[in-house]
Amino acid sequence: MKPQILILSTLVLFWTLGIIPSYANNEDDEDDEDKLRATKICRECDLSGINLNNDDLIGAVLPNADLSNAGLRRAVAISAYMPNADLSNAKLSKVYLPSAYMNDANLSNANLRKAYLINANLTGVNLTGANLTRANLTRVNLTGANLTDANLKGANLTNAILNSVLICNTTMPDGTIDNSGCINDSP
Repeated sequence: MKPQILILSTLVLFWTLGIIPSYANNEDDEDDEDKLRATKICRECDLSGINLNNDDLIGAVLPNADLSNAGLRRAVAISAYMPNADLSNAKLSKVYLPSAYMNDANLSNANLRKAYLINANLTGVNLTGANLTRANLTRVNLTGANLTDANLKGANLTNAILNSVLICNTTMPDGTIDNSGCINDSP
């Protein structure tokens, strides 16, 4: 047998047995949920509608992930890294997110009732219509956040950074409605 055919045959045999990895099956083919659960790292993943209730997500890395309509009730996500993540309509009641980095994330219409967000960085976050009732937002950076139609009734905003926050029709911690940031359409 010619040496080239022998070498080629051996390579094909090793590839078939899995000794030589196939580059056609890269990590992108791995299920996003399995990837998250195995490594807590899932960049640009589609996790929409996923059930992560009560899960350990400490130090999770989820930039640009789609977690819309996801269930994260009582999840523990200390120091989670989720910039530009889509958490719209997510169920985050009693989620534990201290020191989370969620810059420019979309939390519109999310339920963050009794969420624990101490020291979180929520710069530029969209919280339009979000329920933040009784949430702990102590020392949270909300610079440039949109709180239009958000409910902050009973929320703790002690030492929160509120520079350039857009507030319109927002229920404040004391139950009053703040319309200071509303744009007046009348001439």
